[in-house]
Amino acid sequence: EGEYVKTMFFGDTAEIDEVEAALPAEFYEAFSIARSQNYLLEIGAKNVNKGTALLKLAEDLGIARDEVMAIGDGNNDYDMIQAAGLGVVMENGTERLKGIAKEMTLSNENDGVAHALEKFVLKNKQ
Repeated sequence: EGEYVKTMFFGDTAEIDEVEAALPAEFYEAFSIARSQNYLLEIGAKNVNKGTALLKLAEDLGIARDEVMAIGDGNNDYDMIQAAGLGVVMENGTERLKGIAKEMTLSNENDGVAHALEKFVLKNKQ
């Protein structure tokens, strides 16, 4: 349907801090900007993010929003967690993400995704 361009800046935390601080305020109005990790800054098209993609996929599959679960740990997951009927954040997730989580799961190192799937998806199937 169209093109989607995403720019990513990788570097140590101090370098990415500098890049982020140098972005003009207009960029935040014109683009989707997320600091997904301390060393990673992502800039993409406005209103194109994991949340809009999740809702579009659910619509195409005929799945109601309240039947959708999303699991994330980084700030680039914010829109996805917010869009899902059940937003689950990893124990090692960012504080910003934890602030909107409906549920928490174990960390990446402790199989948090599997734990969330067992708890919220498979609970009625066992």
